[in-house]
Amino acid sequence: MQSNGVCGASMDDAQRDEAARLIKGARRLVVFTGAGMSADSGISTFRKAGASGLWSGLKGTLGLAFFGTPIGWKLTPGLAWSMYCKEFYGPIADAQPHVGHEALARLEQARTGQMEMTVITMNVDGFHSRAGNTNCVEVHGTVERIICYEHGAFAMPKGPDINPKKVRCPTCGARVRPDVVLFTESLPPDEWSRASAAVRSLQQGDVMLVIGTTGGVYPAAGLPERALRAGVSVIEVNKDPSPISAHVDVYIEGRAAEIIPSLVDAALT
Repeated sequence: MQSNGVCGASMDDAQRDEAARLIKGARRLVVFTGAGMSADSGISTFRKAGASGLWSGLKGTLGLAFFGTPIGWKLTPGLAWSMYCKEFYGPIADAQPHVGHEALARLEQARTGQMEMTVITMNVDGFHSRAGNTNCVEVHGTVERIICYEHGAFAMPKGPDINPKKVRCPTCGARVRPDVVLFTESLPPDEWSRASAAVRSLQQGDVMLVIGTTGGVYPAAGLPERALRAGVSVIEVNKDPSPISAHVDVYIEGRAAEIIPSLVDAALT
């Protein structure tokens, strides 16, 4: 495929209208989001170079060792929870879905019965569900759940008096950890199966909308590549070009919170 988008500082009407036309004509839409989607809510990205990347510098190295791997959670669970709450869970708990998340939920609600919409996300903040999307596949897990090695996953307790560091399994009282995929772990098989099935279901005339991903986190990053190989129309919204940018039908350069509301408005008119 040849890219119909023109890289620039903002979306022009032609890019928006072409992307909106493709979405309007789709019977199925798969939205695939990465860290760039959450960045507009103030959540640090993992792979950004420099001090702003979550795993950058000495702090990032310590974080990776103590709460980024299963070993840290097994050997030093108290320290893992402390670092996790300060560096990761705390900022997410203080943040909110942005207008881009809300626009995607609005698109689903407006096209119910006309278009099957699935949101596949590599983000673990739960913002798509909180914004109102009902068919979300969280391939890297979510901070909204905790997991006991013996009894499986449970909803993360909420409330002003809840201290995540003191949360225990409601069944056995054992220590728990967040239900997120850590480095060296495989993706949850059920979620990965759902994501793969959603992409396989796409046919000619259907659309994958890719938002805010570097395309470097595998195996999830292979899903847009699979859609491209299948001849599905692919739209990409990204602050910076990714490995698939030259091959998509429409590439729109910009931030998700700036681009997605306008694109959804156009798709619904």
